[in-house]
Amino acid sequence: MNDLIKLIGNDDFYLSVKLSDILQKINNGQNYQWKIMRLEAIMKNNSFYHIVELEEEISNSISGYIMQWEELVELSNQIFQTIEILLVGDKDFKNNLTEEEMRVTYNYYIELIDSSFWEISSNDFLFLEKVKQLD
Repeated sequence: MNDLIKLIGNDDFYLSVKLSDILQKINNGQNYQWKIMRLEAIMKNNSFYHIVELEEEISNSISGYIMQWEELVELSNQIFQTIEILLVGDKDFKNNLTEEEMRVTYNYYIELIDSSFWEISSNDFLFLEKVKQLD
């Protein structure tokens, strides 16, 4: 059973917790498969990512956009502001799950809603404890 935590950050004007902060708390992320189900972000000025094209690819993918761990970490470091994201990580993805089913099934479920708060679910309780310290 996965636990769910909610992060709202510690600043009144913007969400201070970034995707890169959360990913740093995952041990052995390379041992999992990663899919971005949804993404809307603003990249840093010197970023080499073409975010509009990436967002379109993700939006057009039926079962999520697969990324290797190293690529995902690099992407997170290039993001200036994440507006929306749904990222899942697992060792064996299943097809046609609802978001709620993904949340309780996959090893990692990381969602940012409207730049306002993170909902993070995982069966990795050490990871969740580390993430709680970000808030």
